[in-house]
Amino acid sequence: MGLIKGGRHSLSEISQITNIPKGTLGDLKKRDTPLSKARTGRPHKLSERAKRAIERLIRQSYKTRRLSAKSIIQNLQLEVCESTIKLALKDLGYRHCIARRRAYLSKKDRKRCLQFARRHRHLTVEDWKSYIFTDEMGVKAGIEKVSQDWVWGRPEEEFHPDCILAIRNVQVIKG
Repeated sequence: MGLIKGGRHSLSEISQITNIPKGTLGDLKKRDTPLSKARTGRPHKLSERAKRAIERLIRQSYKTRRLSAKSIIQNLQLEVCESTIKLALKDLGYRHCIARRRAYLSKKDRKRCLQFARRHRHLTVEDWKSYIFTDEMGVKAGIEKVSQDWVWGRPEEEFHPDCILAIRNVQVIKG
C-alpha cells in the first residue's frame, strides 16, 4: 500500500485497513462527521407540547375522560385525524377501554371505608374469616345497560374515580 499525493490513502485502502465498508467511509467523508445520519421520514404531526395538552385535557374530569378522539380534536382545535390522536394517547400510555362498573360511593362513604381499613389493618387472614360482609345495593331485574361507557385511562388508573361508571343504588319496587 503506497501513499497517494500528500500522504493520503484512497477509500479502498482505508477500507482494507479499517475493515469498514467503502460505502460507509464515503458517507462519513461526505458528512464530515462520524455521527449517525439523521432519521429520514415524515415528521410527527403532533409536537410534544400538543401531546401534553391532550393529556391535560383527558385528565381534567370525569367527562373529559369519556371524550371521543373527534371531540378531543375539536376541543383543542388540532388539524390531525382521529387515528393520530389515538396513537398519541397510546404513546402516552393511555388506552381506550370500557369503564369499570362499581357501586356509587359518596365521599363520606369512601372516608368511612378508609377509616375502617386503617382501624383493622393489623388483622390476619384468620381474623378476617370471622367477619361477614354484605352488599346492600339494590338492582332492578330485567333492565340491561344498552351502551358501554368508554374511557381514556392508563392501566394503573383502572379504579380511579373518573374512570369508573358509578351505579347508584336503585330501590326495587314490587308490583
